[in-house]
Amino acid sequence: MKALISKNKYLITLVIVSLVLCGANYAPGTILSGWDTLHPEFNFWDYFSRIFFGVWQQHQGLGALATQAHASEIARMFVYFPMSIFIPENLLRYSYFFLTLILGPVGTYLFLKHIVFKKDDFQNEIVSFCGGLFYLLNLAILQQFYVPFEMFATHFASLGFTFLFALKYIEEKSRKYLILYSITAFLSASIAHTSTLWFAFFGIFSIFLLAYSFVKRDKSIFKSSLFLLVLTIVINSFWLLPNIYFILTEASAISQAKITSLFSRKLLRKMRLMEQFLIY
Repeated sequence: MKALISKNKYLITLVIVSLVLCGANYAPGTILSGWDTLHPEFNFWDYFSRIFFGVWQQHQGLGALATQAHASEIARMFVYFPMSIFIPENLLRYSYFFLTLILGPVGTYLFLKHIVFKKDDFQNEIVSFCGGLFYLLNLAILQQFYVPFEMFATHFASLGFTFLFALKYIEEKSRKYLILYSITAFLSASIAHTSTLWFAFFGIFSIFLLAYSFVKRDKSIFKSSLFLLVLTIVINSFWLLPNIYFILTEASAISQAKITSLFSRKLLRKMRLMEQFLIY
């Protein structure tokens, strides 16, 4: 046991720091709510209906073609619903966010240790630990978790593992890492609740893998990278295809939405003119 703790002391330290942050941000007797307030625990079966038949959102006005990829939440329910069996309703959303807060730096630490630096020595352990700590404590992450929204927290938790398993598979061609990557890609699909986040991630991920293939100048790495990109699209097709259908047929609904007109440049100019009038 002592040898195991000693070998993983930096990883354990990261988990402890994350747990301290979790404890500091838990308010007893409250339910965590926030941006978009996704609370499937209040009525799981109604939520399952909304995401399983996510192409059409019956509860929005008189019904509407979904602008967001609601179906992507199916992946998160594979984690969230089993958690509800053991965790009280008032702690469930807290627990999910705290879980993501712990997994994020762990994935980053493992990615840096096994992919970027590789050598198992003291210097690389320290640098990997500092990388995981920075990933946890930087101001961008504080902003994301201060106003909690599940897709950002899920992205934070899965990013390090996504790159870790992808590059492990590319380098070793191991079926184990291909399976681990596939599971991670599926469980992280809920980052597409607002699909622009997933498109941004996939674009950067594609550039990274293709650039990695170019630097290595290895055809097998290039083929493996293309395979992973196609596999990622296939895994996410259950929400991606309906979302593309919306883009092709109803994208104009975004520009015509009332909230868009409320925050248009024309309205902002009117507000500035009104402020000037009131001042003078």
